[in-house]
Amino acid sequence: MTVRFKIKYPVTLCAFLFFFSKTFAQQVDFSVDSNSYLPQVFYKTFNRDLPIYNGRLFSGYPSGIKGTAFFNDIQKEIGTAVYDGIAYKNLPLIYDVNTDELIVRSDDNLPYVLFSDRVSAFTFRDFTFIRIDNGILPKGFYQVLERGTLTFLCKRQKIIKESIVGMSLERDFLVTDKFYVLKDNKFYPVTSRKTFYKTIKEKKQLVAKALRSRNIKFKNDPEAFITTGIHIYNQQR
Repeated sequence: MTVRFKIKYPVTLCAFLFFFSKTFAQQVDFSVDSNSYLPQVFYKTFNRDLPIYNGRLFSGYPSGIKGTAFFNDIQKEIGTAVYDGIAYKNLPLIYDVNTDELIVRSDDNLPYVLFSDRVSAFTFRDFTFIRIDNGILPKGFYQVLERGTLTFLCKRQKIIKESIVGMSLERDFLVTDKFYVLKDNKFYPVTSRKTFYKTIKEKKQLVAKALRSRNIKFKNDPEAFITTGIHIYNQQR
């Protein structure tokens, strides 16, 4: 059963957040703009009354599934999330790749699942994710791996794979990431070495030579191959 919590926010908080979100919502693109941070005083004053803690409790997964549903198997990381156009910093975050949902832990360590359509971006360590809902790509969060003339996006995915081994049912989290390149305001799916080079055909020879010199092969590590290739492409004028 899904449990949702409805919080009645103080009038002063509602008025401030409305003004704050309208003022800074357009500043969020591929990164979290430091100017849109919620002032520190509001964390201390309103604490659990902040809208970001308005969600359902995370119920977890059944035991016995091999691996984890989380990005890079990270159970918790301090980061920033942009929620309703406002950046909340120093949050304990967990990214559930299986459900494509962001989880935040409150001060009492309860894990709340955020409403995905209200999260426009989040970041922790050196990882940045943005939400895309443009009717072209599958709706959801995408990791920004490279930015420039070409932008490299990854749709992180984990599914639960079931298989019969002997007389037992085994369940594993299986990574099924998908890659996209944004070029001239168009998204190109990259599923092979061939489709990658087709996307960068005007600089194919230069990039291919550089990748060969580094001994980076698509079949061994598609993500490293594309990331390095786009980085080289973006450096060339």
